Amino acid sequence: YQEASPASATAPAVQALLDSGARFVGKTQTDELAFSLMGLNAHFPSPVNPAAPDRVTGGSSSGSAAAIAGGLADIAAGSDTGGSIRAPASFCGLIGLRTT
Repeated sequence: YQEASPASATAPAVQALLDSGARFVGKTQTDELAFSLMGLNAHFPSPVNPAAPDRVTGGSSSGSAAAIAGGLADIAAGSDTGGSIRAPASFCGLIGLRTT
């Protein structure tokens, strides 16, 4: 990653949000390589689950769910190939939506 060139274009999903008036205010933590439903990454601290601080946030998009549950954002983007948005939303007492 350190030697990779910066992206030359904005992802279509992100561009659609920006075109609709969304403001990106930060980036969130994710499970390494979207690998599990635990929300853990050995290289960074785990996001705190605001709904249950003694439990994991779950899913690879764990930081997105934690940010919303903690009141830091109204919406968040994430990836969902195997429940990676829906699981952390559930763990944090939210509703996750996987669009098609």
